Amino acid sequence: MREYGQVQCAFWGHPDICDLSDQAKLLAMYVLTGPNSNGLGCYRLPPGYVAEDLGWSQETVSKRFAELFRVGFLKHCERTRYVFIPHFLRWNPVANENVAKARMKEFQEIPSQFEYYQELASSMLYHAEHWPEPFRNRLETVRETVSKQDPTRPDPNPNPDPDPDPEVSTPSPSGSPSRAPQSAAPPTNGAAARFEEFWAQYPSGHRKAKKRCREIWVRKRLDERADEILADLARRPESDDQWIQGFIPNPSTYLNQERWGDDYRAPGRHSGTEDPQRRARRMAEERRHRLAVGGEQR
Repeated sequence: MREYGQVQCAFWGHPDICDLSDQAKLLAMYVLTGPNSNGLGCYRLPPGYVAEDLGWSQETVSKRFAELFRVGFLKHCERTRYVFIPHFLRWNPVANENVAKARMKEFQEIPSQFEYYQELASSMLYHAEHWPEPFRNRLETVRETVSKQDPTRPDPNPNPDPDPDPEVSTPSPSGSPSRAPQSAAPPTNGAAARFEEFWAQYPSGHRKAKKRCREIWVRKRLDERADEILADLARRPESDDQWIQGFIPNPSTYLNQERWGDDYRAPGRHSGTEDPQRRARRMAEERRHRLAVGGEQR
């Protein structure tokens, strides 16, 4: 059993969470931090456990689970009694190799009959790093083969940009299977035409694991979002207090977790004051940014 679990502050302000009943919010907190939880956000949780720990009736448990299922916060496998929090690893990243070992051990305990086994493997590949190469290969195999072996499994497709598989038949507009075109092979350097721009713009002294970063760039098709990423890198080093203080993530983490979409922490907040020149630069930069995205409100 874990000694503690963490909940991001953004949890309380998320629109889906705000619309939940108070009991459903409590259940969400329970599945995030409860005595049976683990570091993958995927573990066995029969409804009886919840009823006993929270003092609820089985009917109440079922209703509150249904709320969490409806907003996509949680999934449940009737066959194995396992639950799965799809975005858990996005907010609870695998920080180092030791943590990765613990997550690998937890993965070994999950039965292959688990309905969302493929989606879990995809999430582990998409949101986490530090996996040894043999284990990463195993996750990729699970992601690619589980749904083929068991046609009753839904295709979760949790990532908006999975690598296409040239060997898989895909339905044609008429509904009959057709062979995927040869161009559907895993993308090559052409899918990383703007990667070098990203690499050159990332803060000096923090550029690490270039090969791994390029793989992430290609897999997530980030050429399509290069303008957004480069705009963030032009602004964040001068506007985000964490970056100003030197707390800059590794570029692979920045890409994997799509940190360019994170909120900015205003400079000076840690000390209660802000240098006037820095404040002037920040305000000017924020005004330029507002104009760039559509003009200031009057």
